Amino acid sequence: MTNYVLHEAPADAFDHPDECSEPAPGEITSSNPITYNGTPIATEADVIEFEDHGHDTDEDDDCTDFQSHEVNPEVVSGSVSYNSDGLCLELSDVATDPGSGGPIDFTSSGGNSVVTES
Repeated sequence: MTNYVLHEAPADAFDHPDECSEPAPGEITSSNPITYNGTPIATEADVIEFEDHGHDTDEDDDCTDFQSHEVNPEVVSGSVSYNSDGLCLELSDVATDPGSGGPIDFTSSGGNSVVTES
């Protein structure tokens, strides 16, 4: 069973230099989340936000190439959708960090352990 992801669930973006934020932390956000019994559930229309984090280092091993990202989840439920947008699932490799090329994983469902997909 895989949990559906709630609004503000944490995510990590990988493949950054160890001297920088590895992994880079983020969270899924929405300006207009759908809700189920008052609980906001994330869909592929929402974005995973990552604040500035380094993607490279200089000769002194200081972080450089700082970027922030808003990334839409690419791997979502094929069974349940809302307005044709699949619901997000607590999975690994749900999107790609555009700066590092590394995978983005949801690190938890954001508190949901009841509504799942099998």
